[in-house]
Amino acid sequence: MLLAFAYMGWTACAADSPHGTIVAPPDARLAVVTEPGGAASGLPLRAGPVLEVQDGTGNRLNDDNGRRVTAEIHSGGGSLHGTTTVSTDGGVATFTGLTVRGAVGAYQLRFTAEGFDPVTSEPFLLEPGPPSLSGSPIQVSRSTIVRNETLELRLDVLDAEGNHHATGGLGVTFSQSGDPGVGTIGSTTDRGDGTYAAEFTGGEPGTVTIGASINGESVTSVGPTVSVQASATDTTSPVPLTMMDGITYLGFPGGLYPSGNDIPAAHAQAGAALASTIEPLDASGQPSANGRYVLLSVGMSNTALEFKRFIDFAGADPAINNTELRLINGGQGGKPAPDW
Repeated sequence: MLLAFAYMGWTACAADSPHGTIVAPPDARLAVVTEPGGAASGLPLRAGPVLEVQDGTGNRLNDDNGRRVTAEIHSGGGSLHGTTTVSTDGGVATFTGLTVRGAVGAYQLRFTAEGFDPVTSEPFLLEPGPPSLSGSPIQVSRSTIVRNETLELRLDVLDAEGNHHATGGLGVTFSQSGDPGVGTIGSTTDRGDGTYAAEFTGGEPGTVTIGASINGESVTSVGPTVSVQASATDTTSPVPLTMMDGITYLGFPGGLYPSGNDIPAAHAQAGAALASTIEPLDASGQPSANGRYVLLSVGMSNTALEFKRFIDFAGADPAINNTELRLINGGQGGKPAPDW
């Protein structure tokens, strides 16, 4: 069977299939008339893209029907879901329910149709998707405390693609399960940046697992455990100094200072007094208003590696006076402790 028809000054022949093959007139084009609107990852676009088959002067070709138009990701990564191929109706191809899943940022879509050059959309912004109950981690600042000590509970709200929510406003509560009377949980603080925190105060000795809920739905990611002890204990297991309040290691107290992590007032005063005696020196080692302060590291290869990283951060920090202060890495690369 061979069909022939004409409109708006052009003729098309259709054959080869029950529906025929649509041939575009000279200078016809595919055009985006409604740009895709931004959306949250995994949710439908706020505005579905609409395309038209147009002639060379931008007029819609109303007799163009059944032409298949396909949408795909052009830039931004991620993946496109929903009905990604639609057919023209009266020269119009309308996409509804398209969703993009991926990292937050700018995206563009690309549209193709047989007989036309591809066209791309304007960029649109993809935002974090709905909170993921299985992907939002619950954390604790310490895993072991003694009675009446406190620690911080924290929930970082992520979506299914791992995007961090940058705003607050969710109803988050923390809970505990396990031994009775182990501790109490205070009210939740919404930090406004997608993180939520509460204070846990140790009670009776025992262990509990910390849970959380978002807008009344339980977070299903594995919750951390907290152990409360009656008094300070001695451990032979490595524990970070800042997490050793009330705990000793082989008989030695932890914390940054003998009294814990808070700097003692007398220590702070003594440090300030010593700092006031430091003055800039010139190249010959004499005090000079035009001299320099020097911060020198001394040690083995670990010292060299860590201080190099410190110099990188300090050099980029506008609060540090890199004109008067000189940072010198005196660590010996590749050397063990005995060598220096």
